[in-house]
Amino acid sequence: MKNFEFTGMAKLKDKGSLDLAESEKSREDIYESSQNLADYINQEEIKNVFFLDNSARQAYVGLKEIWNKEHADEIAPDIYFINPDPLKYEQDFEELAEYFAKKYHNVAKDDKLLVYDVCIHSGNTMQSVQDFFKKMGFTDVRLAITSVSDDCSPETKNKLDLVCLDDRAKLGCHPFGKPSYIKKTGSMISQVDRSDKSRHQGAVDHQKIKDIFK
Repeated sequence: MKNFEFTGMAKLKDKGSLDLAESEKSREDIYESSQNLADYINQEEIKNVFFLDNSARQAYVGLKEIWNKEHADEIAPDIYFINPDPLKYEQDFEELAEYFAKKYHNVAKDDKLLVYDVCIHSGNTMQSVQDFFKKMGFTDVRLAITSVSDDCSPETKNKLDLVCLDDRAKLGCHPFGKPSYIKKTGSMISQVDRSDKSRHQGAVDHQKIKDIFK
């Protein structure tokens, strides 16, 4: 799995994202959604998983932990992160496609690909990302989320391939916290703030999620 880890800083005094893993329900949400995501990826033989920045980025930690716990003998998917903002607005497709091909050159278009977010309202963001991949020539693009928002229509929900939780997540659209160390720059690839403060927050959040799977 390709990912970004914070190491050696989780012991510093920092509470990380507000409410992350502070209640039994929020911890159950993280465990169950990660488990269901991992099971689906394994059963469907998904090769590549794209987590949307920045809301869904930390969900990869849960996937990695449950995969190592329950699917250690299976081939793990490759993990990537993508900022959907440039894909939602009218921008030059050829320019975006060229940039994507350069940065994600090892992602084969005939491999199964899953786009993951933590919640969905109108569905415009997920649809824009899926449309971009399909226009680029990817043949199998799936959509998955942690849980649906209260204002999500049945029509929008039916377009999803996987909803990891039956009920709304305890922390709504932030079940895996709010990673303040991610800086959106207008590019489809976000930057990581490597300042001490941001690294502290990232390390604490990651550790909170990891502890749920022990």
